[in-house]
Amino acid sequence: MYNYIDANDLKEPGQTDSVINRTYKDSVFRKLFNNKTNALSLYNALTGRNLPEDVEIQFTTLEDVIYMTRKNDVSFLLEDVFIILFEQQSTINPNMGIRDLIYYATTIQRMYNNKKFYDASKVILPRPEFIMLYNGVQDMADYSELKLSDNFAGEGEINLQLTVKVYNINESRNPEIMEKCEVLAQYSQFVSTVREAVRKGTLSEPGLRQLFQKCIDEGILPDFLMEYGKEAVNMLFEEFTQEEVNEIYKRNGLAEGRAEGLAEGAASMQHQIAVNMLKEGMAVELIERVTGLPKAEIETLRGTAEDLR
Repeated sequence: MYNYIDANDLKEPGQTDSVINRTYKDSVFRKLFNNKTNALSLYNALTGRNLPEDVEIQFTTLEDVIYMTRKNDVSFLLEDVFIILFEQQSTINPNMGIRDLIYYATTIQRMYNNKKFYDASKVILPRPEFIMLYNGVQDMADYSELKLSDNFAGEGEINLQLTVKVYNINESRNPEIMEKCEVLAQYSQFVSTVREAVRKGTLSEPGLRQLFQKCIDEGILPDFLMEYGKEAVNMLFEEFTQEEVNEIYKRNGLAEGRAEGLAEGAASMQHQIAVNMLKEGMAVELIERVTGLPKAEIETLRGTAEDLR
């Protein structure tokens, strides 16, 4: 029925596997749920269905979107009828409908030979479901919806609609769903644990070991952590870096990504971020990883940070 394209056909001319692999980084979410058992458990929990383990699933997750540095999406074809797109986000994005429209259209184009769209016979498309799982720091309802039509200009008849179902998966939210999908519940706990460590600045080497062991002892993704180790924590750390830096800016009365009002001498963005993080009492090891500045250079900014407290 479908005409799936080989991964080699997705490369740009002259592009190698290593180039493609460097265009994005997998997230913890993708590593957990780009897996039949976990994806099915999550889908059943969200929809209230009880599909068996032997149900037919074919993953359609796009691997070659070179415009994103980190991929948080999982897409699969269920029983040749539904295309389900899960996407985990830590920010509230009003453009999810547009992004999902492009994702779905690209997936369909790759599933069929384009000539079929010009045939006299009707092409039957798998019905899409778009689900966003939110775990950011901004307050958000347990459930909400984003509609593509909200992005249309002007008023009048709507001839194209797409609805993204948004679930808040932060710890203690949507308990019924968490109870039905243990992996999601543990993922939520893991995110909360790492986020708290980032805020406290305790992700130095000793702190990382303690966090890792704490999660395993408490039954938080123990098998996953034993397989991926520090890589799993580092993946979440990188996701939180910009989020936490923006929160620091806000608490200091600054716009995101800008550094108005900081002391003279903090000319570069890296210095500005380092000064703000020092003000928050974050560990030097953490600041090194966020800014890329050497430890000695960060220490020279400590006095400036103390003056601004």
